[in-house]
Amino acid sequence: MNFRIALITVMMFSLACGCASRRDKLPSARQRTAYDDASFAAGAGRPPTAATSYHFARILIGQGRDRDALYILSRIIRDHEKFVPAYNEMAGIYVRSDRVDDAINVLNLGMKQAPNDSVLHNNLGMCYFLNGDDARALEAFSQASERQPANPTYRANRAAALAMLGRADEAKSEYQGVLSKGATRSNLAVLARARQEQSLKDDAEKPAATQPAAVAQ
Repeated sequence: MNFRIALITVMMFSLACGCASRRDKLPSARQRTAYDDASFAAGAGRPPTAATSYHFARILIGQGRDRDALYILSRIIRDHEKFVPAYNEMAGIYVRSDRVDDAINVLNLGMKQAPNDSVLHNNLGMCYFLNGDDARALEAFSQASERQPANPTYRANRAAALAMLGRADEAKSEYQGVLSKGATRSNLAVLARARQEQSLKDDAEKPAATQPAAVAQ
């Protein structure tokens, strides 16, 4: 999976509405307000809102406390199942923990609540891409692009999946709609090498052909 992780920069991917950077150690003013609101709500004997809990989870993620954030996000999904950002944020935690299948399951749960959400489709596509399922990745990226055709990230991700499937001409056409000619050539070259590397890896992992057993004389 390592070479696919390296391709993330080529694909201009980020788990939108999720995956707060670990560099963001200090909470923003809005996050501090959310934390204060959560504390006040707890003291007043009423539960915090989904948005307040979500922002608190983001603070925990910024502090590197993914496990604590995961607990809060799980409760949000349980109590406010239509709060889509929680699904994306939880998926981001699972991806960072190398639990891509769990991320896929969470995103599919979110899709049941918001089947037309482009962020969910895009993030699901990235998870499939990380798993080496380029056909499903293309399908998910295409769904995201159809819902937001002007979004360059979704179209670039779709182009990357096309390239990994060997559909270079279609990938080039898609890239040229959002990138310069130079950037298009560079990305296609990187993806061509990645596809070749994947092919060599797949060939190396194939079981050797068994030889027929010698007949005893």
